[in-house]
Amino acid sequence: MTEFKQGQVSFTQGGKQATWVLSKADFAEMGGMLAVTLHYTSDRKPAAGGALTLDFAQVGGAAALSELSVKNGPGGDARYNRQQGGCTLSVSQASASGVEGSATCTGGFQGAPVTKLTFTAKP
Repeated sequence: MTEFKQGQVSFTQGGKQATWVLSKADFAEMGGMLAVTLHYTSDRKPAAGGALTLDFAQVGGAAALSELSVKNGPGGDARYNRQQGGCTLSVSQASASGVEGSATCTGGFQGAPVTKLTFTAKP
């Protein structure tokens, strides 16, 4: 498992933009599948400020969003419901040297939706 320590996420939620820093991330490769969990915070202290969690798996070139949630975001709290769909995830890099990508969402949220998101994470 590779641990990432640097990165950021920029996102729009409820029409308001924010850029937060990476607080914790995990990257694991298991039998041809990559599992990535990224945690970002508004001020590096998850209990004190906002938090965004992004979780996805990638097999071959296809990435699937498992979780996208925001706590105390610019538009309040929100959680993506993948059964409802509405988010397209694009991963431009997913390796032990870094993870980068973006997402565009048109629905599927409980709470103020996240409509655009770009993320990075590096060791």
